[in-house]
Amino acid sequence: MISTISEMIWSTPMLYLCIGVGLLFTILTRFVQVRYLKDMSTQAPDGSFIVDHLKGVEAGPQYTQQAVETVLPGFGSGFVAVSLVFFAFTTIMSQYYIAETNLAYVMKGKQNKIVSMFLKAALLATTLYGSIRTAEVAWALADIGVGIMVWLNLIAILIYEEALLTA
Repeated sequence: MISTISEMIWSTPMLYLCIGVGLLFTILTRFVQVRYLKDMSTQAPDGSFIVDHLKGVEAGPQYTQQAVETVLPGFGSGFVAVSLVFFAFTTIMSQYYIAETNLAYVMKGKQNKIVSMFLKAALLATTLYGSIRTAEVAWALADIGVGIMVWLNLIAILIYEEALLTA
């Protein structure tokens, strides 16, 4: 059943539909992504935004809540809260799956309960730590994790490419 749903979600017509909807929204908003590109990337030296369309609202979840409130009054905070819960849950689940798959690859498919328990404890510890610290700390830790992953993958790709070239 899961494979059927996956095939339906990632089918060619669905991909065309997603691309079409994205292009439709881009055209209907008169290419807002391009028109405000300079404004989006411009910040003052002190870190504040040069273009501040929502006066008095700091960047972060409140900014998104207020932006949704301008379009759908009374819906912003609930929408952002539910979205963050789903985003956090799916991110944690996917990161754990990736880590467990990598662990199985490194261990050559052998079950090692101690290492697996350490992985689970590390995931729980980082989740707890991220939930009691500020958002800046959580994002900084996430950036560090992604950076480490990128470097390891880049090194693996270069080693693989070198092996292909010498073979």
